[in-house]
Amino acid sequence: MASRSRHSAHPRPSPARAIRTGRLYPALIVISALLVYANSLSSPLLFDDRVTILENGSIRDLRNPVAVLSPDRELPVAGRPLANLTFALNYAAGGEAVAGYRIVNLALHVGCALLLYSIVRRTVRTPPFSAWHARADGIAAAVALLWTVHPINAEVVNYLTQRTESLMAFALLTTLYASIRARSSGRPRAWIATAIVASLAGMASKETMVVAPLVVLLHDAVFGPGRVSPGTTPTAGGDSAVLSRLGGRWPLYAGLCATWMLLAVLLATRPRAYSAGFSAGVDPWTYLLNQLPILVHYGRLMLWPTSLVANYGAPVTLTLADVLPHALLIAITSIGTVVAIRRWPVAGFIGAWTLLTLAPTSSIIPIATEVGAERRMYLPSMALIAGAVVLLCHLRQRRQPGTDVRMVAACGVVVLLLALATVGRNREYGSGLQLAATSAARWPSPTATLMLGTELAAAGRHAEALPYLRAAAAHTTRARYNLGVELFNSGDLDGARRELQTFVGHHPDLLEAAPARALVGRTFAAQERWDDAITEFEAVLNMAPDNRPARALLASVLGSKGVSLAGAGRLGEAIASFRRATVIAPDDPAAHRNLATALYDGRELATARPAAERAVQLAPADPAAQNLLGRILALQGDQRAAEHHLAQAVQLLPGSEEFRHDLTQVRSAGKP
Repeated sequence: MASRSRHSAHPRPSPARAIRTGRLYPALIVISALLVYANSLSSPLLFDDRVTILENGSIRDLRNPVAVLSPDRELPVAGRPLANLTFALNYAAGGEAVAGYRIVNLALHVGCALLLYSIVRRTVRTPPFSAWHARADGIAAAVALLWTVHPINAEVVNYLTQRTESLMAFALLTTLYASIRARSSGRPRAWIATAIVASLAGMASKETMVVAPLVVLLHDAVFGPGRVSPGTTPTAGGDSAVLSRLGGRWPLYAGLCATWMLLAVLLATRPRAYSAGFSAGVDPWTYLLNQLPILVHYGRLMLWPTSLVANYGAPVTLTLADVLPHALLIAITSIGTVVAIRRWPVAGFIGAWTLLTLAPTSSIIPIATEVGAERRMYLPSMALIAGAVVLLCHLRQRRQPGTDVRMVAACGVVVLLLALATVGRNREYGSGLQLAATSAARWPSPTATLMLGTELAAAGRHAEALPYLRAAAAHTTRARYNLGVELFNSGDLDGARRELQTFVGHHPDLLEAAPARALVGRTFAAQERWDDAITEFEAVLNMAPDNRPARALLASVLGSKGVSLAGAGRLGEAIASFRRATVIAPDDPAAHRNLATALYDGRELATARPAAERAVQLAPADPAAQNLLGRILALQGDQRAAEHHLAQAVQLLPGSEEFRHDLTQVRSAGKP
């Protein structure tokens, strides 16, 4: 009997081996992720994390689903209700304890890695890879491991706010995995429903999910049943078969496309309108020109992931001549992808996945605050790593078919090197100051300078912070807010007011505009310019009616103004100011006590009494309020009640001769 050639034999793995690898590889992926990111779990909140978690009132109460699903439109989670819900669940479980948020981020990353493994594993078992069926598990594990530990993805795990990226990626991968399962399942409807629900979840997580229906369609066209092997040009009949097969999946495609409606509704609320989109203040052409060198830079980071950066700054003015080499490279890549889809479908799919998933953030839709971000490579890096592994396997297969121990060893070495680089990158996320310093050193920009100045100020190194903040403010008006805050804290009230008013003048609708105006109001209050302070606090409340600190500050300023007016003998105006303070802050005992005092001085006892009673009700341990109520009651002839409250005042402040005198007078004469 003639033996079969090893070049044509492609035995399927035995059931026992399939079970072993089916358990071993996923476990290896999980363990690798846990080991690599173990040193990240104790890192603090960084940059936008403080806004997303500490200053995001919408996550405080799960019993208010409307608030949870509709955060402020300038927050990083605006228009991303599912992402905000996960932060609300984190807050309900552990408050502001950072570890819980980090565990969820890491769990999402692990989930994405396992889904990537499953998708690659099933994809390698399709007709284009007929020669590699027996090696599908190993190839999928190599792709998933390399992606899991690659440092370019560290931002998504370490920077809590970027959970939006991993949550969206998890939804997209689930959508694709379910659509693949629906092709061969005996219950395709269940898998189709899963894909559509996952697509809805992704649309509610981040806008990049818009490409999900296209990715599914492309995967079906390239790897669906009846597809020819790579490198073979399909015949006309083959194209017809593909179109016929795709047409049979129309319920899936229709359902996925319908999920775009949710994304359209969320975008209609104009979330983050002043940081992203065509109203963000950046010309689309300028943004596109900025993207060309950034895209090439991403490619370099995939091959040699060193000098990673937390923020690449805002777009700068460029001409086509400035980026011509990058433009040519991107154009060649794009044209090559289009050609490859027809002639080398596997390579075309890899290129198309990369370009599609980058397009929402790296084309003409401006993102004013960041010209580039390594997190944008979270999905594209999957395709690039898969492409590299497939290419190496293909080259090795041509030279010597079969498993090559050296290739496995080489893959292990690369995984180890990438893992060590990621562990080192995690350490940089252990401190906001260190992360800002590395960004400023590796990719200088006004934004990086601002980050460094802000972190120095937060660390108490104020003298070092000011030069950085001034340098940043000279290039971008947004930095004037941070500079104004630092000047206020250092006691330079006029300088702080000047910077903050300039910031508000340029950016009246940004999230920081309300606290900026509140600080301006405090500078006026510190200089006893009461009317100017009142104007600022009123503006803050118009912008944010639920801003309790601003409400308390306005009431305090109205009280201070009232005291000043009373001291000048303008008692009627003082009473009006005090009365307004009680309306602004009805639960402020000082406001009610001030009003009661002014009314008492004006001998308006009938209205003074309820104000004093309210003050005592709100602050029963306030000796001044107890004494005032006792004196009012004594003048109204209610001696027993008067003695009670005057005695309370003496008991609370036994050292007050005034309070003892009032109590003695009432007891002896019935009047204070």
